[in-house]
Amino acid sequence: MKKKSLIEIFFFNGFLFFFSLIAIYFNFYFIHPYILPIYFFHLIYFIIFFLLNKNIKNKSKSVRNLLISIVLRFTFSFFFLISIGILNIESYNLFIMNFFAFYLLYIIFEIRILLINLQPT
Repeated sequence: MKKKSLIEIFFFNGFLFFFSLIAIYFNFYFIHPYILPIYFFHLIYFIIFFLLNKNIKNKSKSVRNLLISIVLRFTFSFFFLISIGILNIESYNLFIMNFFAFYLLYIIFEIRILLINLQPT
């Protein structure tokens, strides 16, 4: 993994964490109070993605690992949303919108990291 992508990973996760804390502190109406569990859920799967793609030099393996990590994230996201829905939390629609906003940001960032790593040096 290139040094540039490691720095971007650190700043991206730091920004999302501090955004979550600020959103909880100021109690924004468009941010669900359970934003930190959403953040940590996505952070765990981003770490899994990072570990899968840490030392990949072969392009076919990196694409395969990307697809595996996306399928894993989608599957566990589905089960996570169902389990939260069973708990019957308030503002479930807002929770889902916040969840998929983080989901989209992490997927975009994963693809960006792969593109950085696949560029010729």
